[in-house]
Amino acid sequence: MNITTHAGKYQVEANGHVYGIYEADTAQAARDLCAVDAGYKSEADMVDQLEQASDLIATEVGESSVLVHLALGHRGLVVASFIDSGHAAEFCAAHGCLHMPFNLRNGDGEAAPTVGAHYVA
Repeated sequence: MNITTHAGKYQVEANGHVYGIYEADTAQAARDLCAVDAGYKSEADMVDQLEQASDLIATEVGESSVLVHLALGHRGLVVASFIDSGHAAEFCAAHGCLHMPFNLRNGDGEAAPTVGAHYVA
């Protein structure tokens, strides 16, 4: 039997921070790649070394747009970023922030603002 797989693109986040988009065959493989970027051998190695469960979440994303949802505070300060718009909306409602979707494939090459940066649309 011949099994064919194709790599998908997964956006990986944890604790309100988007770590990046990873090309991988599975969500688990994307989380492993993210852990490797953080200096671990895999997500399992990260769990072992930190002695706590992983908070990494990998969500498959489409080709046309990849949105990160920013929570903006006073004067456009990015206080959190999310993959899921529902989580962003809940956070913003609870903390009085502005919910601002940001397309990572916006065509102008601009990177998504990171937590702590100021963003002006």
